[in-house]
Amino acid sequence: MTWETGRQVVLGAIEAGRLQRITGAAANSGPWLDVARTKLETARAIAGSDAVTALIVGYDAARHALVAILAQQGLRATVVGGHLVLQEVVTAQLGNRFQHFGTLRRLRNELEYPLSPIDDFDQDEVTELLARTETLIERAGQVIPQLTMFS
Repeated sequence: MTWETGRQVVLGAIEAGRLQRITGAAANSGPWLDVARTKLETARAIAGSDAVTALIVGYDAARHALVAILAQQGLRATVVGGHLVLQEVVTAQLGNRFQHFGTLRRLRNELEYPLSPIDDFDQDEVTELLARTETLIERAGQVIPQLTMFS
């Protein structure tokens, strides 16, 4: 895969300390995708009894899928870059195939930092959000074999 698409965003994030380069076992995407799939299964298992936690765990599944994409390229978000840099870099490189992550990230923030307890999610809404998360994980699995170390 060419590094022209999104290259400046990646380089800017590295320069700003929002991303760092990694090598060796840390650059193996496989375990990250495994974690993403396991977390999605967990989210689905608890969705009927605890929708809020299921959505938070579902977000974490999506986050791990994006972590896998970066790991395959020898990249890792730093504390400075946090979750937002995952969204920015993957979107810059791969377009809006992963745009659902931004929606999930904002929802997760609302759930983690609410003004009052939140428990009024419609089960269909939870099911739909988790289905979109599954699609995101599948897309990560499809794109990863095409990726090489970022240089």
